[in-house]
Amino acid sequence: MIAKDSNGPDDLRPRFSSVVAEQLAKAMREFDDYLPATEADLRTALAVAAAEARARDFGPEQLVIALKAVQAGIGDFATRSAQAREKFQTLVLKGMLTAYFGQDGTKAG
Repeated sequence: MIAKDSNGPDDLRPRFSSVVAEQLAKAMREFDDYLPATEADLRTALAVAAAEARARDFGPEQLVIALKAVQAGIGDFATRSAQAREKFQTLVLKGMLTAYFGQDGTKAG
């Protein structure tokens, strides 16, 4: 499923606050699949972003749109191996949805 925003211009799309978006972008940029600490930092940033999304009543689609907006701003990962890119994408999406919905699949918080 590809999240698509049909609400209109960019300024109407759901976004994380600048503080949360910056923390998430930093953790995404610094993620290195060979350094477990960077995975922990990314998971923490995802949890913070998910908590903000719940507090702001983002629906799942809005959550994915906001996540993709941050990810689009961090640059190209073309220098990473295909395996590293896939691991990153899986970690980001699964980590965000798990943080948002909780381990049992119901909306946490």
